[in-house]
Formats: sequence, structure tokens, C-alpha cells
Amino acid sequence: MRSSAGRSGKNGPNLECTSEACTRMPEEIWDRLFRWVESIMGGKIVWKERQPRWRPAWYFDVEVGGRTVPLYWRGFRGRRDRRPSVYDRYPIEQEAALLQVLEAHGIPVPHVYGFCPDPRGILMARAPGKAEFHHIPDEAEREALAREFMEILARTHRIPPEAFEAIGMERPRTPEEQALNIVSAFEEEYRASIRTPVPLLEFTLRWLRRNIPPRMGPTVLVQGDTGPGQFLFQNGKVTAVIDWEFAHLGHPMCDLAMIRARDLCYPFGDLRERFRLYSELVGTPLDMPALRYYSVVAMSTTPLGTASVIESPPRSIDYAEYLSWYVLYSRAMVECMAEAAGIPLGPVPLPEASPSPRAMAFDVVLKNLREEQLPRITDPYTAYRMNIAVRLVEYARSADALGPATDAADLEDLGALLGRRPENLPKGNAELVALIHAAGPERDADLIRYFHRHLVRWENMLKPAMGEMAVTGTLSPIE
Repeated sequence: MRSSAGRSGKNGPNLECTSEACTRMPEEIWDRLFRWVESIMGGKIVWKERQPRWRPAWYFDVEVGGRTVPLYWRGFRGRRDRRPSVYDRYPIEQEAALLQVLEAHGIPVPHVYGFCPDPRGILMARAPGKAEFHHIPDEAEREALAREFMEILARTHRIPPEAFEAIGMERPRTPEEQALNIVSAFEEEYRASIRTPVPLLEFTLRWLRRNIPPRMGPTVLVQGDTGPGQFLFQNGKVTAVIDWEFAHLGHPMCDLAMIRARDLCYPFGDLRERFRLYSELVGTPLDMPALRYYSVVAMSTTPLGTASVIESPPRSIDYAEYLSWYVLYSRAMVECMAEAAGIPLGPVPLPEASPSPRAMAFDVVLKNLREEQLPRITDPYTAYRMNIAVRLVEYARSADALGPATDAADLEDLGALLGRRPENLPKGNAELVALIHAAGPERDADLIRYFHRHLVRWENMLKPAMGEMAVTGTLSPIE
């Protein structure tokens, strides 16, 4: 993954386009985009490169009046069918308008040059720098950048909400509206997209509604996916804060919780210190109960947004990446619910690997892909696609060795929860959904502990395909 406004860096987990069309758009659509870019800039494209990721996006150099202007086109991502989408709530046109408001208030964001109506997308300045905060070797530089980012976040939260209402953003009027803004958008798509309800997500949505903070907090602009990986830096300074597509008016603790979520993929240092600094900058104490609640909210958006992809993956999708996000953030979501409810979670025994007699086939395929196929690929996008295949074969090999024992442990735990061992996992999950909808908060501790054990075992099986997430994915303490 790369940053959305620079030539390097990574984005964090969030819902991307899951349709075939997003990765297989006809060439005539791109030709139309290229002509529009030259028209809006009054110049000529002298270099272009498609960003090697799952959303439609391009880098451009455009020659205008004898100078070269570096640009980035950020395309619309969303469903190409007619089912509800989270992007119905957060259209890309709103992001374009929002960037202009933020720039006018002195927030470092990419300058917007225009909005392409077909194909839909924002043409913006390609900000210099990179996004891999956690790869900075110098601790002093990391600390200085973290402080600068938290200062920018505090300044953003001080912008009057009326500035964003003026471009059509809605201010929440009740505690429920404030708490569930982003959750309700993701829930609508989840319910419209899946064929079979997911027990964990059914439970989480009920838990979030039962535990809404009783009082409204301050109303600020919430970036909705903020933190490490979402700002570019160069020479020890932040050059741009990027990716505002899920921005909305909400509770400031939601943004701090989003930092905690992104910290799972892009470690941001001691979050207790980061949040203490934020509190000092805004001049108010942290609302710890709200921060614990919004930590569940922040973790929930990824599994809610990717559940249908996990259930029915399109051929074009980076399935290993989506699966890694889904499992990692589901596990963190459960840990945050346990934290908020004061439920202790014990260690989870892991099954021993027992490869089948057919496992050697995976080794042969991996050797071929890594040593024969990948070295011959020169196109970055094609190499990206081939690496997807490598990660999936890694997961298949691990599932061969750990899958049967992992499934058996899940069935054993389901039996203890349901009162009898189910015949198989699909039937057990259906019974679990029925239990969740019938149960009250008195079953929360049992359910949270079951989901935790299930997800720790699944993550253990997925680790060979998780890349850096297998190393970074520990939930950071906040107090």
C-alpha cells in the first residue's frame, strides 16, 4: 500500500473498493481521465504511474508553463452495484470540499486542483515525503513528528463546527447520533452485503448500542481514520495530513481511538504520552470512559467494512490483506470491549501444527512464485498482484497444518457456550447468532472470552500471510 498523496508510504486499514470494476476499469476511462487532467491544469502529462493498490489512483507529472507540477488523482472507491455503501454517507465530493476548508484554516493538507466528474475523483497536489512513521530510525525525529501531528490534530479540533456544516456536514444532536455516526454507516453496508450474519459483529453492534456514552461530548471535526500512516513527513516536518474520506462531526475521543487503531499496523510510540500531550494542547482532561468506548468503535469499522469480502472475495481483491485486517481488528475490538467492561482475558492455548501428507505442494508453489515468477516481473502493479498470490499460498499452507485442530478447538468452545457441541461450525455459528440476539448483558463476559479465544487461534493460523501486522499488532495501553 502507498500513501494517497505522496510517492511513498502506506495507508492503514479501512474499506476499499471491493468490486471487479475497481481494478479492471477499461482503458477508455483512463484516457478520459488523462484528457481531463491536462484540460484542468492547462498543461501536458509528461509522466504517469498507476498507484499499485486496490483503489483507482494515479500519480502524474504535468508540465505547465515550463514547470513540472506533481499531482495525485484519488479516485472514488465503492460499490458498483446498487446495494447500500458506506460511501453513500461519505461521498468523495465531500472530501474534496473538506480539504479546501482545512487548507483555508491552516491545516497542512494537499491542495485541491479540481474534481473529475467521470471517473469521479479528486485531483490534488502530490505532497512530498513518506508515511512510514514507524520506520524512522531516529527516536528524536519520531518524537518531534508525533508532537507536531498531535498539535495539528488539536488545531483541527478547534476549528468551529459551523465551518464544516457550511459544506453540508451534519452535526450530531443526540448521544446516539454522536456515538454511532461511523458505525451506522458501516453497519448499513454490512447488512446489505453479507449472506450470513457474523456472530462477532452481531454481538459487537448490540454491545455498542447498549453502552452508548450517556452524555454528548464536544463536537469537533473527526478525521475518522487518523494517525500514523495518514500524514506525510520530510526533513523532520509534517508535509500533509491525508485521507479524510471518513471525516464527520463527532466526539474528539473518536479520533484518539482511531490513532489507537492505526497504531496496530503503524506503531506510534507510547499512546499514553501522545494522549496526555493532546489533553494538554486542548486544555481539557481526557474522557477515559468515552475513549474506551470509541476504541471499540474504531476497531469495529474494519471488520464491519470487510465482512462481505471475507465471505465472498472477488477475484481481484487482495484477499490476504483484507483477511489480515479483518482478523487483527476483530481481535483488538474484542480486547477493547473486555477493557471497557473490566473483563479479564486469560492466555489462549494454541494448537500444534500437523501438516498433512500433501503439504509439500505448497512449498513447491511458493518456491516457483518467489524464485521464478517474481524476479521476472518488472511492472510494479503486476508484482503487487503476484505477491497477493504468494501470501495466499502461505495462508493455505498454514491452514493445512493448523486448520483441523483450530476448528476442533472452536467447536469445543462453542459446545461449552451453547450447552452442547454443534455438529459443525456453520451450524454452531447459526446457533450462536440466535443466542446473541436472545441474551442480555449477563452473557457478555462469556461471549467476549469465547470470541477472544477464537480470534487468537485464527490469527495464529494466519500469521505467515500477515506481513508486518504479525509483528506490530499488539493493542497499546491507554492508561
